[in-house]
Amino acid sequence: MASDDDEAVQRIPRGRGVKLAPGHIFRILMVAGLLVMILVMRRPCADSIGKFVGQFDTPDAGTAPGKRDPYGGKYLTEEEFRKQLDQARDAGVK
Repeated sequence: MASDDDEAVQRIPRGRGVKLAPGHIFRILMVAGLLVMILVMRRPCADSIGKFVGQFDTPDAGTAPGKRDPYGGKYLTEEEFRKQLDQARDAGVK
């Protein structure tokens, strides 16, 4: 009687492992390559960008010795700016 019960139960089919199409394998390899590239390029890019941004961070970039200050070291007040602006408008009208 026990042998009849065992024959009535269907067995679960066993697969041969994971089956992937060539397109899926290609996508997996592309994503893995992209992640490796991000990890490898992270440090050099961060260093380069840090140096570039650091150039603009110096408080005396325009007045440092050996550097040319394009404005002559003089900053205009609002009153001086308005005066020069009015002079430029008057010169353009005449």
